[in-house]
Amino acid sequence: PCTTPDNAPGECILLRECHSLREMIAKKVDGATEFVRQSVCGYVDVNSLVCCAFPTNKSTSNKENKRTNNKHLLPSRKYCGLQHSDDYSHDTKSSAITEFPWLARLLYRSGLNSKTTYRCQGSLINNKYVLTAGHCVAPWIYVLIEVRLGEFHAANDTDCVLENGIQECSDPVIDYTVNKTIIHPDFNVEMRENNIALIRLNGEVQYSDYIRPICLPLPDTKFPNIGDTMTMSGWGLINHNDTTATIKKKILMELISNEDCKERYQVMRVFNADNYLCTMILENSAEHSCVGDSGGPIMVSHRLQWRQEGIASFRTDCGPQSINVHTRVQKYLEWIEESIEP
Repeated sequence: PCTTPDNAPGECILLRECHSLREMIAKKVDGATEFVRQSVCGYVDVNSLVCCAFPTNKSTSNKENKRTNNKHLLPSRKYCGLQHSDDYSHDTKSSAITEFPWLARLLYRSGLNSKTTYRCQGSLINNKYVLTAGHCVAPWIYVLIEVRLGEFHAANDTDCVLENGIQECSDPVIDYTVNKTIIHPDFNVEMRENNIALIRLNGEVQYSDYIRPICLPLPDTKFPNIGDTMTMSGWGLINHNDTTATIKKKILMELISNEDCKERYQVMRVFNADNYLCTMILENSAEHSCVGDSGGPIMVSHRLQWRQEGIASFRTDCGPQSINVHTRVQKYLEWIEESIEP
């Protein structure tokens, strides 16, 4: 037993095991660093032990109240996950101009030479938040500076295509600066565990045919069956020679069991399988996932309404039949509801 700097009873444990302190750090609470320093209560080898407050019924109740109050912040099923491209027939092997309107591109500035590049994807989940992978916003030499919505062709601000003899032109892309990022408090960058984060945008997103949110699974939503086709999209590399996609890709993949995943990709044996889902790129997929597609949504369509089941985390390789590992969104619904704000 120990006492925290604010005189609460607690236990002396490793910092990585203390959810409340990790949450303070992740949310960049004022004075968090000093509070953690004052919480040190011992050492194991070179690792610090901290006095971690016992959870209280009040804190649990506050979280439950916040989740209840924040449920309305997620988009209505009346319009989330709906895309205009499902209203007409088109080439199913490549993306249409109105397809995946929730897809976001993340722009970074290098701390080495100030060069800006798009390095990750994300998905719009309401009019202020984008969901992505934790490693896409974790501190590194690249700093996230902008989120782009409404993109189709990477070289154009506005796109026009001919569909069934009718020319359709998109609205201009919209770039949003970043208000703040929220990384899961238990994210482990080396192991890619709890690899999930939220980006709060500066400004409120106005929905259109080219920008709208995707649905998230409900707690009781039936998980897809092994062998079901899932879809991924992004502007990552199209091969190993640093050529990035100009038009958002449409990547078809098959859900495989976690047991099969561990056999094919042995690094998965150390992970908590419940928090992940694994897919294999279909041989007949015209496009494949690669470097730069991280953070993007893994999607399924049910009755022409799309929902996000996963977040692209890491892969064995680029190309057909490569194994892709994704953060399972359904396991983090409570954290998402606790973290978003009006």
